[in-house]
Amino acid sequence: MARTVTITLGATAYTIHELPRKRNRRWLQALVEPLDGMRDVIADIWQRDTDEVDGREAWDQIAGAGKRLLGLISTDRMLALMCEYSPELAENREAIEDDDELYDSEIVDAFVQVVTLATPFGNVVTQMRSLIASGAKALKTSTS
Repeated sequence: MARTVTITLGATAYTIHELPRKRNRRWLQALVEPLDGMRDVIADIWQRDTDEVDGREAWDQIAGAGKRLLGLISTDRMLALMCEYSPELAENREAIEDDDELYDSEIVDAFVQVVTLATPFGNVVTQMRSLIASGAKALKTSTS
């Protein structure tokens, strides 16, 4: 049975349903591919011989890589990826973007929930957090 998460964007709560395996894999691949490209750019910059590149060119390359990385992790990109994952969000995207009650922090929180839903071990991580929290609470009360 598909899992769900409920996210809040602005004044509206949305229920996001886990995608079937094949669609989920395509979405995760679309999420990871740009990061792989960034890894290659950054590795190339670090491996360059400083004698072969003047300081200004190296700085321009680093600044360009930084801008691309920020573009990948922007809340606009996160919202777009969530809309690709959820047909309901895609249908309501204009209303979501026009919502005066929408905060970037909500987009980030919702994105983390969607990635957790889409990641095969997302549920395990959530359960581990819960176990750790309850274990810490039990230790605290038993030593008091």
